[in-house]
Amino acid sequence: MEIEKYQNRGGKVVLSGGIFPSFVERNRELIQSNKIKQLSKVDQRIFVESTKRLISEEESEEKKIEYLGIIFIGVCSDFGLNAPERSAVKSVFSSIFDVVDLYFDDLSFAEVKLAWRLLAVGELDNYLPKDRYGSPDKNHYGSLNVDYVTKILKAYRKRKADMMAKTTALLPDKPKATPEQERAFLNVQANNFIFAIMKYKYSGRFRMESDRLISESTFKYMERLGYNMDTIPTYEDKKLALAQFKGRPINSFAQVFEKECLATVGIEHEAVYFRALMIAKKRLLFRYWDEMLIEEDSIKDLYYYKH
Repeated sequence: MEIEKYQNRGGKVVLSGGIFPSFVERNRELIQSNKIKQLSKVDQRIFVESTKRLISEEESEEKKIEYLGIIFIGVCSDFGLNAPERSAVKSVFSSIFDVVDLYFDDLSFAEVKLAWRLLAVGELDNYLPKDRYGSPDKNHYGSLNVDYVTKILKAYRKRKADMMAKTTALLPDKPKATPEQERAFLNVQANNFIFAIMKYKYSGRFRMESDRLISESTFKYMERLGYNMDTIPTYEDKKLALAQFKGRPINSFAQVFEKECLATVGIEHEAVYFRALMIAKKRLLFRYWDEMLIEEDSIKDLYYYKH
C-alpha cells in the first residue's frame, strides 16, 4: 500500500478526535471501568499514574524542566539530599534532565514522583541492583545525580512492567489501524523530521549538548528510510562527552559529587557513555543528511511511505 503525499505546512500535526488512539489512551479509558479494581492497591496506583501526562507529551522545554525540577526538589527534601535553590535548578540538574528526557520520556511526571514513593517503602527492592553486601543498592551518597536517578527509574520501569503484565487480560483488543490512521501517524513523524533536517540545512549544525529536535525517534526514522544508524562511540567521542560534563559550572553539592565520580571512573562512566553515544549518532546522522541535501528536491520523497 502506498501512502499518499502529505503537504508540509510547518509545525506539528495535531491528531484530533482520537484518530490514532495510543496504548496510553486505551489505559486512560480502562480507568473508567471497574476492571482495574482487580489489581492490588499498589498496582492500581502505578496504573493510574501511568495514564497521566507523559514527559513526551509536554512540548514546552521550559515547562518540562519546571515540572521535573519541582519533583526532584521534593525528592531531595523527602530523602534528606542537598537541594539547589529554585533559581539554580535548571543548571544544577541539567544532566539529570537530559537523561530523563532522552531515556525515560515514556513515563509520566506523576510516575517519576511515584518511583521515589515506592522506593521509600521497599517496593522497588527486588528490581534494584545489589550492592557488595547483596542488599538493594539505594545509595545516593547525599546528592541527586545521574547514576542515582537512572538506577531508581530503571527499577521503577521493571516494577511497572510486572504490573502491566497483569493488566493484559484487562485491556481491550487493539484495533487495527486504518490506512487513514496510519497515514496521519506517519505524517506527524515526517513533519517533525523535515523540520529538523531543514533547520540543519539553514542554521548549521545543532548544539549537540542541548538541542532536543534530534532524539532516538530521529534515528528510528532514518532506519525506516534505509539508513544504518548502528554506531559505537569512539574514544574521542568519550573524551568530548567527558569534557562537556567537566565544563559545566559547579552550582551544588550534587554536581561536586558527580564530578568526583567522573574523576574516579573517568571516561568509562555510564553518563559519559550515553552522551558519547549521542555524539556518535549525531555525527553519523549529519553525514547522511549532507548526502541527502545534495539534491534538495529528493527531500519531498520522504513524504511517501510503502508497506
